[in-house]
Amino acid sequence: MRTFLFLLASARPDGNTEALARHAADGLPAGTPQRWLNLTEFPLPAFENIRHTPGVRYAEPSGNERVLLDATMAASDLVVASATGPVRCATTPMRWPKAPAFFASSVAEGAPQTA
Repeated sequence: MRTFLFLLASARPDGNTEALARHAADGLPAGTPQRWLNLTEFPLPAFENIRHTPGVRYAEPSGNERVLLDATMAASDLVVASATGPVRCATTPMRWPKAPAFFASSVAEGAPQTA
């Protein structure tokens, strides 16, 4: 069964970005599990890339990092609702070559990916 995680990444609550995401969610089949998280309610520390530092490992996620990681891993579909300026319509899924820093702690090996 598909489960949707909607991440609201707009600074303005109840704004156009959220309204558009909720309108899109209305098109899902009845009973489709949805979870909505507003990223302004889950502040994260600045991401520090330590992948190439010898002998140093990332700490186990905790607090807001753990909440976002668990929600992401539990979802089959991730919808990021973010105002980005000019919007381009596409018929294929959006693909970020590199996730923004606020997602860096939520990316885990083995997560489903689209082509």
